[in-house]
Parts: sequence; structure tokens; C-alpha cells
Amino acid sequence: MRRFWVGFMLLLLLLAAGSASAGDNWVIVATSGEGTPVYASATSQRQVGTLYNGFYQGIGLDDTNGRYECGLTKDTVVWINQQRAESRLPEGVYGPGGTGAENVPCNCFLAEVTADGAKLYSGTGHKHVLAEHRAGTLVLVCGSFGNDYYVKRAGSGFMPKGTLRKVQDLTFVQAYDGTFGMEGLETATVYLEQDRLQLSASATGVSEERTNTSVRNGDEVAILRDLGDWAQVAVKNRYGGFIEKRYLDPNGDHGVPTAVIKTDHPLNRLNVRYSADKNSWSQVKFCSGLRVQVLGSANGWTEIAIYAEKGTWSEHGFVKSVYLATDDEAEAVPNACVRVRLLRDYKPYQYGNEIYPAGTEGTVIGVEETNRFVIRLDSGEVRSFPDEDADPLLEPIAPPVWEARTTKQIALREGPNSNSKKIRSLKSGTTVEVLLRGEKWVLVRVNGETGYVLNNAIKPKKIK
Repeated sequence: MRRFWVGFMLLLLLLAAGSASAGDNWVIVATSGEGTPVYASATSQRQVGTLYNGFYQGIGLDDTNGRYECGLTKDTVVWINQQRAESRLPEGVYGPGGTGAENVPCNCFLAEVTADGAKLYSGTGHKHVLAEHRAGTLVLVCGSFGNDYYVKRAGSGFMPKGTLRKVQDLTFVQAYDGTFGMEGLETATVYLEQDRLQLSASATGVSEERTNTSVRNGDEVAILRDLGDWAQVAVKNRYGGFIEKRYLDPNGDHGVPTAVIKTDHPLNRLNVRYSADKNSWSQVKFCSGLRVQVLGSANGWTEIAIYAEKGTWSEHGFVKSVYLATDDEAEAVPNACVRVRLLRDYKPYQYGNEIYPAGTEGTVIGVEETNRFVIRLDSGEVRSFPDEDADPLLEPIAPPVWEARTTKQIALREGPNSNSKKIRSLKSGTTVEVLLRGEKWVLVRVNGETGYVLNNAIKPKKIK
């Protein structure tokens, strides 16, 4: 999630400084007709659909034959001629919130789902279901693809035209407003036992789509649709999602479903991916034994979330469902989240006055692939710390110990870096006790002697 906000801020800078011309990575469809044709490839003459006026999304940076790549879902990519798509775009309009946006032509419209269990597909071939929606769910219709509409705002994907009913036309500004421009909506307060909850992308709990919107205990939400035991909501006019109505009832059950991460070995970590796809970007790797929120499941994937008790850190994404344990099974999962303390003062940024003093304690809950530990400090804050530094930074406190073996001859060093003094060489096949496993360096103990070895040179031993 933190990477999302970094990217979002960069995007705002682009929108403020650039134009909507080719190369700024955004397109706003504005033509003299209903929209712009899109094609199956950069060279194909076969039109696969039409994206309506008012469609607004990032596209590829580089053109091929005058066309730019535009990903509609993880399985569907189309190509668009940006110059033609923006032929009627008013000068100086870079997004739905700027001056002049009210003059952008818009053929996108608001529609509602007409039957329970309506499928949201990743493509027009209807092979892969991204989510199931309830009757009454509102969606933003942004294009036409044969017998399907392309929709957004309740997940992005394709729905058969027969499963949707038009509710009203929208202006460009309304299409990207959290409430679709609707007035007089009922509001409700969110009640949570914990601080935060990620909104779902479906009111059925069956979804491999995601939202980037969370609510905090005490937040006010606008109710767009009452969907039985769920509600479709907007948060402070931002894009919203779906929430169980028990969280809007002061006398309801406000507990969030949780599960425990279980890996195939305590020394291994579980990839949390941006989308429900094994090839999707891995945001972080969580330790075995970590308890996480469960948001919804579909097609063998589960969306999970974890938040800092203090501060703004959060992470949510998708894991394979088989690596989650609940109830009695969760109690038997070994906890590989290692308690640590800082050996010296640490200043995370070159600029700024923030310093974490020596002796600060916390628990390693995961690692980032940028060679950093993710640590939940005892203060409630979550912060990442390097696993490679000039001198050792972290000291395990009574760590759980599992054995591994070296897979090649490797140096045992005094510190977690390649320039640190070599203690001795370890032969391939040497058994080591793992005290703290980073993404690049591992603190191990060999015959009572501790030191660091490279992570890619060890393999966990099977637990007997």
C-alpha cells in the first residue's frame, strides 16, 4: 500500500506539470462521437471495442505505430490512439478535478447489477471470473465490447450487457466522484474493534479484485446502495467499496475475520502479491505465524491486510489461500516472527531528525525484496530496517531456531555485508542454526559461533 501512495503522489505531480498529450501516461477519451475505438494490438486493424468519452486511465509511455498499450484487466490489453482519443479534449484539462473538466464530453454512465451472482470477467471470453456482484450494485460503464460492457468502480472488468441496467448519465466529473454526484445520501459511522479495515471490491466476499480504500474506526461513509447484509459506500467522496453492515451498526459484531500465515517451512516467507496472480508483483513477504485480516477469497486466492497500530504503514494484497490457517490449525502454526532490538542508533533518512535509539525493540513480521526487514515496533509503529549495513544493526531476542544447510562453500562473516571480516569458510552441506533470516543476509550459529552468511547459500532443513 505504501508503494501505491508513492506512485499516486508521483502521478499527481505529472498531472500538475504535464499535459494530457502522448507520453504523460494518461488518456482522457474525448471525441465527437461516443468514444474511441481500441484494437487488439499495435498493428491490428481489428477493432475489439469502444472506450466511451470520459474514460480516464493510465496508458503506456511509448507509442507503437501511433498506438499506446492500455491494460483494462490483468488478462485484457488493448491499444489506443491517444491523439484521436483526445481530439475534443478541452485545453488544459488533465483530470476530473481540474478547471474545465466539466466540459469534457462523457458517454460513461452509471448502471446497476440486475441479479445476484452476476459475474465480473477478466475478458470478453468469460473464462476467468474476477468477482461476483449482488443485485443493486452500482458500476461505472466505460466502454462497449460486443455483448459486454467494460465497467469500473466495483472492480474493473467485463460484464454481459444483459446483467446491467442503466441508472443515469454522468458528467465527466460525476463519473470520478466518490458518490457519482448523487446528493442526499444517508451516512453512517464505521465501528471497528481494531483501527482500520480495507473495503472489499464485492458485496459477496467472492473477489480477486482489490480496492485501495480503507476505513478507520469512527469514519463517516456515504451509503450508495443497501445490499442486504452489505452496503456499497464512499468515504469522504473518495472512491469507496463494500462493507458488511455489521460494521455500521453500533450494536453489531465489529470483529474482523483473521487468519495466520503458514508457510511450507518456518524459515520461508509468503509472497503478498499486488493481484491474484502468481506472476504479479510481490509487495512484501510475511513470516509464518503472522496474524492478518482476511478480506475475501476467490479462485484459490485470498486478499489479506495488515496495518500499523500507530502511524500510516499498511499492506494489503493477495496470497494463495492454502497458506492461511484458521481456528485450531492456526494454533499449531510455528511463529517465525523474530523479536529483535537495535544494537545502535539508527537514522532512517539522510534528511530529517527521526532517530530510533539503540535498544528499541520490535518484531520482524516480514521482509521486502529490497533487502529490508519489516518490523512492528513495540510502540505500534511499523518500519523497515536494512538487513545489510556497515555493522550489525539488529540483535535477535531469544529467537526461535531452525536448522538449515549451506548449499555451497560460503564465508561466515562478522557483519551483514561483503566487506565485513571473514571469520572462516563453511563447506557445502554444513548445518547452521538460523537466528535471523534477512532477504540478503542471514545471522547463523555454527558450533556456538555466530556470524552472517548470504541468504542464497542456505536451504532450510526438513523438520523431523
